[in-house]
Amino acid sequence: MSQLLRGFIRVEQGLQIAALIGVMLLLGYVGWSQYQLKEASSAPRGVPMLQDSEP
Repeated sequence: MSQLLRGFIRVEQGLQIAALIGVMLLLGYVGWSQYQLKEASSAPRGVPMLQDSEP
């Protein structure tokens, strides 16, 4: 019984570590995608924006 319990605890620890790594990767991906979205939506610096001018 004790050996079965140790095996269960070992499997449970492995699942917890895998879940923690998965959450870290997910948060990193979300942060990176938000950074890329922010960079893509901003106009390049030093380039004047086109404006409608009335003649």
